[in-house]
Amino acid sequence: MNKTTSKIFALIVSILFIQGCDFADKPAKDLELYRFQQQCHLDTEAFSHFLERDITGDINCLEINFNQFMAGVTTGDSHGIRQNDLVQFVRKYFDGDTQSIIESLDILFSLNTLLLNDYECRIRSQNIKPIFDVLRIFNHYLVKIKKIYEEIDDSNALYYRSIIEQLLNQFTASILHIIQGREEGPNIVLNTNNILKQILDHFLKKSNNELVLKIAPIVKVALSGGDPDHISYAESLLLIKKAAKLLMVYVDGFYLQKEHFKNINGFYQTQLQAANQLPGLLNQNFRVDDVLFTHQQIMDLASEVIDVLAEEKNKKMTTSFLDKILKTIKPIAVGGEYEKYTYKEVLCLFKHLSDVLEIRFFNSLTWDYYEKSLIVNAPSYGVTPLPPSHYPGLSREKLYSLHKVFNIILKQYRFFKKENGLQYYTHEYKRNKASIMEVAYYRWAMGIVGKPYSESNQAIQISMKSLERLLWDFRPLLEEFNLWSVYPETFARNTILLGDLFQFQSDGNLLLNVDEASEYFILVVNAVTVKDEVTKELLKICDFGADIDNPEFHVTCFRKNLTTILFKKLGYQEYMPKLYDYLVNAGSEVFQNYLHKVEYFARDIPDENIPLGSRDLTLILGALLNIESTFIRFDTDKNNIINPAELCPPAFSVYKKAIIDLVHQRDPEIDVSGFEKSIFLYLVKKMEIPTKYQLAIYHLSGGKKFNSHRANIGAILYNLIKMNKEKLLNQP
Repeated sequence: MNKTTSKIFALIVSILFIQGCDFADKPAKDLELYRFQQQCHLDTEAFSHFLERDITGDINCLEINFNQFMAGVTTGDSHGIRQNDLVQFVRKYFDGDTQSIIESLDILFSLNTLLLNDYECRIRSQNIKPIFDVLRIFNHYLVKIKKIYEEIDDSNALYYRSIIEQLLNQFTASILHIIQGREEGPNIVLNTNNILKQILDHFLKKSNNELVLKIAPIVKVALSGGDPDHISYAESLLLIKKAAKLLMVYVDGFYLQKEHFKNINGFYQTQLQAANQLPGLLNQNFRVDDVLFTHQQIMDLASEVIDVLAEEKNKKMTTSFLDKILKTIKPIAVGGEYEKYTYKEVLCLFKHLSDVLEIRFFNSLTWDYYEKSLIVNAPSYGVTPLPPSHYPGLSREKLYSLHKVFNIILKQYRFFKKENGLQYYTHEYKRNKASIMEVAYYRWAMGIVGKPYSESNQAIQISMKSLERLLWDFRPLLEEFNLWSVYPETFARNTILLGDLFQFQSDGNLLLNVDEASEYFILVVNAVTVKDEVTKELLKICDFGADIDNPEFHVTCFRKNLTTILFKKLGYQEYMPKLYDYLVNAGSEVFQNYLHKVEYFARDIPDENIPLGSRDLTLILGALLNIESTFIRFDTDKNNIINPAELCPPAFSVYKKAIIDLVHQRDPEIDVSGFEKSIFLYLVKKMEIPTKYQLAIYHLSGGKKFNSHRANIGAILYNLIKMNKEKLLNQP
């Protein structure tokens, strides 16, 4: 039992029991005292051990003396005792600091009003026994629970978990047996905030009081409904009915950790089961549009949580980023306005939570079962479904959906991330459990975020126009990561080009599907990570401008040192071995020319006199990864060169639609029917868009069989984006 818990019971004893307080020798002027014979000896120190040992005898003795006190004092209420009478008595006959005793009286009378549906500031005589019955129940069960808490460790946590659940159910059932059935009382409504403050002053460290005061109204409304600032007997009864289940959700969802389980999948299953309990804890009388809490309440709570975490970790944290996330994501992923969360929207949040935990549980268990066949360096054609009995709690419909996605990841996704490392861009298959699960999370998230912008109700298909709207909606978050473009008009088009043309899964239909979006998002996250590491090294050797927190580097310094940083300082040849081979075999001059072209189409303003900022570095490194992904896709013989057979038809089939669109941007009147392949080959070989005359000559001539390198593939992207930039920069 903590010191504050002991304090409250010691104070109650001091208030209610007259023995040892020396008031018998003081004449009663305002209150006529009944001098009684002591029927039992009360050890007041016992209440300081309320959670350590059974003190039922002392509670019984306290009840006897309390009844004698009630019978022997003449007050203004013949059927009970008023708080004011007791306060007067304490002030007159108690020595020392009586204010703390009086403050604890507030708690006693408030709980009597709330739990026993009594009048405010008054305890009726028929409620004396119920109050002490509650004390006895608290002592009996909390002693047992505290003892378990002291004995619990990694080896016995699950064994004691079942005992704790049993005790909590018995505990709440015993309390309910006493307090329910009192609906005919006065039904006084008390201020929730005032009661909490009274209790917190005695039971919790004051440094955490504000945190509890912020979260309590949210929990109160969600579980019992009503006004967040007030609580009634009926609402408190409902809260107690849900207390055991709520506490077990906390135990399963937060207290139990991986170390408590022999198998990680048991941990995942337990957390999933806890999440599935959440909808049932909500008040079932809500209408779909009833507001449970607001954005501001979440931010106020987050501020307190972050302050506590900042104290523990000794680092500064802010809520600004969380504020941007919620304002941006909530209307898209959950619906409604960001300012409030309705019952329907909270249920949607709970469903999202369960979905994520189901993905984790299914993918982890399935990977473990098939691990030996999945870690081999070879293509995967999927796995057969396991019997439903392997996945307790998951429906057959859900299992079908999860298994389908699991096989899509195995068959279609090519590049996986090293656990606690970067993504591999190599011909080898580097599958691992963490990366498979990460892809599954991202794919699910892209499905949720992309759904409102999709051109199809059956599958995610985001057009350029819809993507532009999505990017505008996500502008606050993109700005947070320095990814927002100074030319948003071309941002959507460039994103479509990179996602739909220059990735392993790109299909070239100029629509972004869920797998293209997932692969691109993972690539961007990887690029940001690489950018952060490259920036640390550039800070050591390049002029970074006036602000070290927002460095800007000269283009020449970046070019000169990039390859040394990537492959000598950071050792990234492990993750990009083919790019490293290209540098070694082609030479520095060829690589620098390639890098120069990448800079041109990656940067918003391709001017060598403008320093490279954080966004520029991310875009350049991301573009390098895009081309690397594309090159590995088409280089099927793995010789780091794309030969004619690899270029056509494989690459041409992906780029055909974009090439036609590119030519029409330059000359809307031109008819490219029958010339698409020649345009594509000319663009790759000559690395420029042909004129009508050049196209005619090339179409009729030979020279269509040639090997392509990264610069040739990059030329496609270079010219696609160049056309956009020239149109934009030439606008009046």
